[in-house]
Amino acid sequence: MSGIILNNIIDKKHERLVFTTVGYTAILDALANRKRATARLSAPKKASWRCQLSPQAVEAPRSTQGKHGSDNIEEIKEDVKQLMVDACHEPVAQMELLDTLQRIGISYHFEKEIKVVMDSIFEDSKECEDLHAASLRFRLLRQHGYPASPEVFKVFKDERGKFKNTLAEDVKGLLSLYEASHLGFDGENILEEAMTFTTYHLKEMFSRWWRGLELAENLKFSRDRLMENYVWTIGINFNPLFSVCRKGLTKLHRFITIIDDVYDVYGTIDELELCTEAVERWDIGYIDKLPQYMRMCFLALYNTINQFAYEFMRDKGLNIISWGDLCKAYLVEARWLYNGFAPTVEEYLDNAWVSKSGPVILIHAYFLVQHDMKEHAAVDLHHFPNLIKISSWILRLHDDVATSKDETQRGDVPKCIQCYKREKGVWEEAARQYVDGLVRNAWKELHKECTEATANGTSHPLLHWCRESCKNGTVHVSTWRWSWFSGKRLSCRAYTEIDGGKCLIRDGWSSSSSPAVSLS
Repeated sequence: MSGIILNNIIDKKHERLVFTTVGYTAILDALANRKRATARLSAPKKASWRCQLSPQAVEAPRSTQGKHGSDNIEEIKEDVKQLMVDACHEPVAQMELLDTLQRIGISYHFEKEIKVVMDSIFEDSKECEDLHAASLRFRLLRQHGYPASPEVFKVFKDERGKFKNTLAEDVKGLLSLYEASHLGFDGENILEEAMTFTTYHLKEMFSRWWRGLELAENLKFSRDRLMENYVWTIGINFNPLFSVCRKGLTKLHRFITIIDDVYDVYGTIDELELCTEAVERWDIGYIDKLPQYMRMCFLALYNTINQFAYEFMRDKGLNIISWGDLCKAYLVEARWLYNGFAPTVEEYLDNAWVSKSGPVILIHAYFLVQHDMKEHAAVDLHHFPNLIKISSWILRLHDDVATSKDETQRGDVPKCIQCYKREKGVWEEAARQYVDGLVRNAWKELHKECTEATANGTSHPLLHWCRESCKNGTVHVSTWRWSWFSGKRLSCRAYTEIDGGKCLIRDGWSSSSSPAVSLS
């Protein structure tokens, strides 16, 4: 399928696929259990539990595994076939099941059954006014080589020949139509129109919150990487249950990027000190002391984080606002750069694990996770300072190894490699080996902390987030190539391969036709 719009990019679509798969898996389990229960009920009843049973009186239990699990596999296949039959009176459910089998790569087990279903779908030529159903039917027919006319989509146009604006609220239908539009033939203009229409509205959903803040237009010096920020959150946890968390972390990342750019390349020392004090005080009355560009940034941050804090307090009875330390760490680095100060490795690491934003991200991630929080959860967090600190070190050091040369050449704060070179008087290769050793040791410590916490009976979401953020950060800094262009800060030139599509982040601006989930 053309394009980037697949399930681990689109939360709504992702949820539909995963929940469909999980739902059918549950049904399979139920069917299998029903078969076993029926077999047990039909078996000869024992006269008494005291009765001495001879070997001949009891049938040996059939292995559920069989040779290499073949018996169990065949049983599940039969259950899936039965599901396809049971769904014959619900065409949409039947098509979604077929689509799910294709997406998870097991449709080849059911080629005969799928052919029967597809013949039935083809013969049912009734006009359909449900956008999702019509789009799914069209796509499946085209994918399986059946004649399918795009004229079926005319019913979704208004009297002017345009797709109805009311369709913009049907996210499921838009996603299905977007996928169907990639299976057009030359000259099928209605599918070209469908692609343009769905792309526009799905992108609108994704960027509605961000565009509403108008920060990109007013802070042009800052990187605008909404898509990259969102993809990063998927790498941490793609579980559809955590859709709210991914949206929240995307917003979080946007502000971290903006604030980082303010401290790194735009603000003066005096302005940065004012900004730090404003964030530490968390007082909207302090906004008048800030320069104009900082006022918008602080107000947007203040409102967004306060909304998070309100929801945490409302739903969980907890209060958490933790941005002061991040800004103080940014200010330390800005002063080092302004004064030409060369920190020791110890001084650098003591500040860098905070300036990497790991604590802010992981603590917010914990509270954004949708699970049954207890009142003692805030206390539990204090048992994991090492997890947060070690994770942040890993993220920072991986970042340093990947980007330190480019950042040093453009005059940024010395990274760990440069600090070690200067402190020990060694060549860069030796310094890189030293930092690699720090990373390996940090990973060992992280594994130890997580294992000990689990062994002590702690089932804590933060354990997962710490590990996954480090894994994702490692891939992230190994994938992107950074370069410096006149008048711009970090510019990123890379193609990110996602589900066979390409998302181009060019010169710090997302240039992708990929729609995604709404952050509003």
